Amino acid sequence: MNSVSVNAARTIASVAAGAVWLDVYRYLDALGLAVSGGRDSNVGVAGLTLGGGLSYFIPRFGFVCDNVVNYEVVLASGEVVNANASSRSDLFFALKGGSNNFGVVTRFDFKIFTQGNIWAGSIGYEISTKEQQLEAFSRFTDANNDDTNAALIHGYAWIEGHSDWLISNVYAYTKLEPYPEIFETFMSIKPQIWNGMRITTMKNMAIEMDGSNPSGDRQVYVTVTVSNNVALLSRVFDIANVLLEPLKNKPGLRYAMAYQAIPTCVMSHSLVSGGNALGLDPADGNLVLIFLDISWKKSTDDKIMNKQAGSFLKQVETFAASLGMLHKWKYLNYAAQWQDPIVGYGHENREKLRAVSRKYDPGQVFQKQVPGGYKLF
Repeated sequence: MNSVSVNAARTIASVAAGAVWLDVYRYLDALGLAVSGGRDSNVGVAGLTLGGGLSYFIPRFGFVCDNVVNYEVVLASGEVVNANASSRSDLFFALKGGSNNFGVVTRFDFKIFTQGNIWAGSIGYEISTKEQQLEAFSRFTDANNDDTNAALIHGYAWIEGHSDWLISNVYAYTKLEPYPEIFETFMSIKPQIWNGMRITTMKNMAIEMDGSNPSGDRQVYVTVTVSNNVALLSRVFDIANVLLEPLKNKPGLRYAMAYQAIPTCVMSHSLVSGGNALGLDPADGNLVLIFLDISWKKSTDDKIMNKQAGSFLKQVETFAASLGMLHKWKYLNYAAQWQDPIVGYGHENREKLRAVSRKYDPGQVFQKQVPGGYKLF
């Protein structure tokens, strides 16, 4: 269930649902090809894609789900069907962000493209550079529409054993051009704690990303989407910083927050690809996806960690809404269990998803008998 193959025309990669992105990049790198896929080697292809999917390539090609041309799906009835633009197009639409609500996807057929090495890596900075970083990130988010080869994860982390926050930015430029102009401001910010920028492969960069996300701890995610505004982004950090204070003595604490650009070009690619269920539109303007990730060791700390994550969400949403800068979309793959990302797709899209569920799963097996995930009803 983790096989990867490419058709004779080298236009489609067929990926079995049990594959992780390392399986995909290991195969495609050797062929000089790529897919708009996940950034972490150990993340599953199926879960990331069905939730929409972020990638270094989203400015060029849209969300990962926008690059699927066909899904092979086992329905609740046991029937194996294909969903694409010309056959079961309603199911095809629903699977582009609708998660595991309609069937068991057993194969993804992705559009692929010629791709060699990339320029990528991470740079660490002192927290004293925060204001410079936020200004640079906001400008980057707007400029990303003009240079779609660039991708950036602007991250903050407080880790047990450290006396202060550190800033860790992950940069990727999918054209083989070191130190492109769009990253020039970031490259000039000093001091730098480390600089890991180099020419690399998709596979090796994905392995590096997996290494920066240790597994085995207790964890809560929470996500919110806002307009691109420096003052707002600065306030978000301040909220996170205050909520961190009572957690600093907790064993194994890793408290991280990331900002990621969702420029209008991403949404435009989605429309060209036939649309998806996410509910985003270029008219929304350039957006910033915010992700808070807290991990810790002891189950006795579960309550306070979830409380602080919930408080972060409430305070950020309240402040952003007061400025008219809160967006309804919540990225499903970053959402807490108690968030409802499907509601964030908008009323019309949620009703479309419900109609597809009734049509292809009349007994509501995937709503009532499959645990986990975000349900439609």
